[in-house]
Amino acid sequence: MHYNQVQTALTTFEKDFLGVSTATVTTNDKADGVSSQAKKFLRDFKSLTKRSEVKVACENLIILVDKGVHTPLPNELKKSGNN
Repeated sequence: MHYNQVQTALTTFEKDFLGVSTATVTTNDKADGVSSQAKKFLRDFKSLTKRSEVKVACENLIILVDKGVHTPLPNELKKSGNN
């Protein structure tokens, strides 16, 4: 049952975040709690998946969160992690 839940979460993440393109915004507040939670979610997700393209996407998203390039990203990841 847990395996099915993880697979469903991976599939949802891939559909929602991979291939979505939005405008970028920069921010000065890069070390806030939401960003830290988003990066933890991505690291955990990366460790669960076996797909190399998902691992690369997670690495790229972590870089974007660190840079503050896309400010809504941490909030969206936080929402996904709570579902």
